[in-house]
Amino acid sequence: MKAMLIIVVFLLMNAFFIISNNNLALKDEGSIGRVYDLYFSWVGGVMNNIVKISGEIVKLDWVAIENSTG
Repeated sequence: MKAMLIIVVFLLMNAFFIISNNNLALKDEGSIGRVYDLYFSWVGGVMNNIVKISGEIVKLDWVAIENSTG
């Protein structure tokens, strides 16, 4: 339950951050659509970055190397 709450708060904070950075007034006509486009563009970018990072993690050599110092 806590994890879900943290995720929701994180997503809402980012939505408000996008709204404030783009000086969008939610009362104006068309602003909701603009917020929607910007927000899901941001979410898509985050997902793209997660995929890139995961790919790089998979490429790493995870086999333990024994150090033979004597």
